[in-house]
Amino acid sequence: MQLATFCDINRPTIGICVQQTSFTICKLKSLNGQSFRSKKGSRPRNWLLRAKPCSGRYADLAVWASRASADEAMAAAQQSPACAAYFGLLQVDSHPKLGYALWRSTRALPVGDFGGMEFSLFRLREGAEESALIPAVRRMVDGLYQNEPGYLGHYVVGDGAGLYADVMLTQTVAQARALCGKWGTGPFAQPCLPYLEKIDPESIDLKFWSRIV
Repeated sequence: MQLATFCDINRPTIGICVQQTSFTICKLKSLNGQSFRSKKGSRPRNWLLRAKPCSGRYADLAVWASRASADEAMAAAQQSPACAAYFGLLQVDSHPKLGYALWRSTRALPVGDFGGMEFSLFRLREGAEESALIPAVRRMVDGLYQNEPGYLGHYVVGDGAGLYADVMLTQTVAQARALCGKWGTGPFAQPCLPYLEKIDPESIDLKFWSRIV
């Protein structure tokens, strides 16, 4: 399980769980809707995503209203029969990572009607400062994504231990790929250069996901 829960005390908590399973989508959808409820019955906004068709790779995306809500729900999940049944269908390989939200380009987090997602993990180059990410990301978004067809939102989150995630939401996964393609492959587009200069290229793990529920 690659579960990255990036959160800030004053911002929503995001959880990404990458899974591999051979069970049916219908079974996953049913149990997905019952997972991660808190003891008080509250639940996060929750979506199930898929990598390439027939790849057997899925991602569970959950957003809580606060860090406290996320902590309560994750603790309650350990005692939940529905959550146990859900994760019983999955092959998982790592523990959750907690962190904080650095920046987002939209007020909603995430946008409810998204259909595609780019999710890229990375680390900073040696000597690069976290505080310098914000203006660099803003320049990239304004120059490459803003007002483009299908674009819904962009977020940068971190785990507090040097791991970051670049997250873009679009109406379709094809649009996510197309927008990322605007970066180029060298020479790179000018708006993304300040952002790229701060990222360790060997640390990048880029994936695209389609929403299925």
